[in-house]
Amino acid sequence: MKAVVCTAFGKPVELVERPDPVAGPGQVVVEVEAAGVNYVDGLMVGGTYQLKPQLPFTPGYEVAGRLADGSRVLAITGLGGYATHVVISEEQAVPLPAGLDPGTAAAFAQSYCTAMYALRERARLRHGERVLVLGAGGGVDPVGANCRRRRCARCARAGGSWSSASPGAASRGCPPTRCCCVIGRWWEWIGARGR
Repeated sequence: MKAVVCTAFGKPVELVERPDPVAGPGQVVVEVEAAGVNYVDGLMVGGTYQLKPQLPFTPGYEVAGRLADGSRVLAITGLGGYATHVVISEEQAVPLPAGLDPGTAAAFAQSYCTAMYALRERARLRHGERVLVLGAGGGVDPVGANCRRRRCARCARAGGSWSSASPGAASRGCPPTRCCCVIGRWWEWIGARGR
């Protein structure tokens, strides 16, 4: 198998050949089809994340791929995802629904779960409240759209340009705005519709 390996913090990673991994009891091997590229991976490779993996290590927080039986899964690996194969516990393997491509699935867990945690646990978002999604062209944007679809909250989305807010925003009832004018529009939106 091939794997991206970090041998020193803050230095370029290397692509190396390694023996194929073997699953132990309660584990499965995922043939990686896509791996998420996340901010946390860069922090780990740079040695600036709050947890420093023991060197050498293979970064890669989340993957999508296939098991030996052909089933498609998503997994949060923490480490090891930037490889052609990764061993995970059976509990980590989350079945992928039909129609969800590996690239989308692999980029889903970190951004989506982080945003949902922020809304549910930190902000304690309640039904009917309003949410401003900054960086709407990135991975947290689907959370705002999901809130809108489930009618748990109203969302406004802001991106660095008119085109960075994801397509279809208006049809979901989430007005795109530019960052340079987002604060004024956000306050207008709140003021015009109440809290």
